[in-house]
Amino acid sequence: MSPMSMAWAADTRFVLASAQGAKVTDAAFRGRFLLLQVVRDPCAKACQDRVSDVRHAVEALGDLAQGVQVVRVGTQTGDTAGDTLHGSPQAIDQVLKGHGVAGVGPEGALLLDDEYGTFVERLDASGDALTDRLRRLVTARVSYIGIDETLWDYAPKRIDLMMGAPLDEHQQTYVYNKPQQIGSTYLKAIYHGYTDGTFRTRQARPPEWAHLGLLGPVIRAEVGDTLRVVVRNNAKRPYSLHVHGLRYTAASEGAMTAGVPGPYGIIPPGGTYTYVFDTPERAGPGPGDPSSVVWPYHSHAEEGVDENTGLVGAVVVTRKGMARPDGSPKDVDREFVTLFKIFDENHSALLQANIDRFTEAGRAPATVFQDEDDTPTDVETAAWIDSNLKYAINGYLFANLPGLDMHVGERVRWYVIGLGSESDLHTPHWHGQTVTVGGHRTDTVEVEPATTVVADMTPDNPGTWMFHCHVIEHFDAGMTALYRVLPKSSPLPITAEGQK
Repeated sequence: MSPMSMAWAADTRFVLASAQGAKVTDAAFRGRFLLLQVVRDPCAKACQDRVSDVRHAVEALGDLAQGVQVVRVGTQTGDTAGDTLHGSPQAIDQVLKGHGVAGVGPEGALLLDDEYGTFVERLDASGDALTDRLRRLVTARVSYIGIDETLWDYAPKRIDLMMGAPLDEHQQTYVYNKPQQIGSTYLKAIYHGYTDGTFRTRQARPPEWAHLGLLGPVIRAEVGDTLRVVVRNNAKRPYSLHVHGLRYTAASEGAMTAGVPGPYGIIPPGGTYTYVFDTPERAGPGPGDPSSVVWPYHSHAEEGVDENTGLVGAVVVTRKGMARPDGSPKDVDREFVTLFKIFDENHSALLQANIDRFTEAGRAPATVFQDEDDTPTDVETAAWIDSNLKYAINGYLFANLPGLDMHVGERVRWYVIGLGSESDLHTPHWHGQTVTVGGHRTDTVEVEPATTVVADMTPDNPGTWMFHCHVIEHFDAGMTALYRVLPKSSPLPITAEGQK
């Protein structure tokens, strides 16, 4: 099944009629959460009990109830409650199927997100459990993330900043644009933070997070939190957002599983979807962990291809009682998130677009891989494949990564993430300092695809230091960075957000 056929295609818009015959659309309820309850005529005792249960659950929210509008929908005027709106069975089925939920009866209800009208969750709980779930959803930490096609430059300075030298012939393979070589700038799909659900204004990235590079915004949670992550797909193919570690239903998995009914959270071009994640204790730090841990998130509409296209990010979960209001750990002064990944542009969804845009017509190999085991059959094709492998830290090569700046004596936490394939076996190494991992002191850690390490550092040695993968082939191909430890009295340099 293709990603397009798996895409969730919700249409939250509907037109219903009041008992007096007035037309009512979903726009009348914007600005509140819309709890849409379907009742089938006639509304017998089970139906009436559920109507009462939902009403009491909302009333039990107290002041929060002002933000929830309950709307009952029936198929005919019949003997349903007098404030029930009515529509044809086809109209009601369209609303339900648009959310991937068919046949919702009196025991079910749908909660739609505030003024933006995106589906949040099917509510099957009752009594106190329903009230608790509503409270969690209404008070959840909310993130707005857009998926945008963006030009990204892996090496904007065009030099090896670690050595302060021009790129040698081998290094130029990954950076220079030629008639038969794309170079360092590629069209990619990237997660960007937005200020609200209109998705008109990108969230400014503060200087201390400039080092994130092409990673999406950090999603934060404290153990016990519920998260609502509203995602708009501004790109030209279906994508999703799949998190590791957190608890979710299939509707928020961001991936399709055979035999499991949708929606799957795979968003078609132009679509918007609300993912709901819970952070129970098992999603947070374990007994031997520090006060926060990290999990990756990425698109899973077409696993592997989506990651290479650029859709990756991080979730940081802090232990209960150890978080500041923004979710960051109280016992840490500075945090860095670093992704060690070989971005294989040969397996990007946008490869052809990049060939068309950055190479001379007919100069790039027409077929990247020539035989069954993905082994190139000629030197020209091998060189082409190699040029499209980007041995990157946060999407940067040859120490072009900005913003790894700190002061002597600060409590610094490094979140290290690995993603990729069998070649992505990395050994991040810090020169000049040591880190503590799981109670052990070291200066080198190991990450493999979809694994993470949390390393704590209290820098005591001022200077500019190397931070790189210690696998020699990866080091030579550009998986390098520099970090700076400044005296306590020195101001940190102001680093721009990076590339837009």
